[in-house]
Amino acid sequence: MKLRILSLFGCLALFLPVACEGGSPVDGAPSVGGTAATGGTAANDSCVPACQGGKVCDLPTKTCVECLGDAQCSGGNVCKNKSCVEDDGGAGGAGGAGGDGNLGGQGGVDGNAGGDSSGTTPDTDGCHPKVTLLLQRSGSMFEYPSGDTKWWSAVASALTSGSEALLTKYSSDIDLGVTTFHMTEPGSSCLLEDSTTHTVKRSVLEDFLAEQANEHEQLVDDETKVDAPLAAALDRAAQELGSEGERYLLLAVSGNPDSCSNLDGQCETVGALAKVRELRMAGIRTKLLFLESTELDGYAQALANVAAGRGARNFVENMCDTDFNFATTPMDAEYGDPENVDQVRGELEQLLTQIAACE
Repeated sequence: MKLRILSLFGCLALFLPVACEGGSPVDGAPSVGGTAATGGTAANDSCVPACQGGKVCDLPTKTCVECLGDAQCSGGNVCKNKSCVEDDGGAGGAGGAGGDGNLGGQGGVDGNAGGDSSGTTPDTDGCHPKVTLLLQRSGSMFEYPSGDTKWWSAVASALTSGSEALLTKYSSDIDLGVTTFHMTEPGSSCLLEDSTTHTVKRSVLEDFLAEQANEHEQLVDDETKVDAPLAAALDRAAQELGSEGERYLLLAVSGNPDSCSNLDGQCETVGALAKVRELRMAGIRTKLLFLESTELDGYAQALANVAAGRGARNFVENMCDTDFNFATTPMDAEYGDPENVDQVRGELEQLLTQIAACE
């Protein structure tokens, strides 16, 4: 799993650079490493003075940062609101009975009531972001990784199938809608998209994704070339998300992007990076699930870096005439990067967990 979200704005520092939301005030912010103490001496005495106020020690930089998960807290503490605190939660309540084809609710956590009759657990942190899963509907999603195992079917199954369906698990924590995108010919209106409503039901999403797959197969049977105008899709999805509240785009994409004027061009990768950076500046954060097929080396990592608010090295070098502001920065931002279809659910679940906490 490769996953990190950075703050839009840098952090102010006095003598030591202190990162915010797992980042740093400069491009190439380090990851939080190891287990650190809270309100005492940091792990391995790496931070001097020791971290206080619920912060943890980032081992690579020896600076105190906010926690991102319970594993970073020591002494039985847990990570709440990005600070390590004592775990004072009681036993969870019983889950509610499922309704409308959904699963029953899970038990409550931290002494709260159990799930309601809609088959969900209660939203306890008040975050509740609006999220659009932008799902690429082009050839690479249906042809890779190999044989009968396809990225598209793995994503669809993770969202809608069985007792572990992710749509059901996160239905009370995020306002989720799904938008597919593709193109069949260049032109000013090349973007072809289909969307569900937000807070879509599992049975509805299952039918929607099956219909989308059937439509793609019909295009293939008709020998129609299907491409993926990512920058245009990002722009349209951002308009739908609006301008208020916590907003996320969750990309499930593969291969190199296209544009309405250029198909299969390596330089369209830079256009996708520029659009993700533009949306971040507008307050829309992007998470990336990258499903490998055939793409320009370095593109996925550059996209992850820009999505995390960092710079990206010039992976296109002299191939493209662009004014995109590249940077000399570590290319190590984390993102969802499954090696096979069996890992898709776990990678997608971790991304949704981060989004549900608005991290």
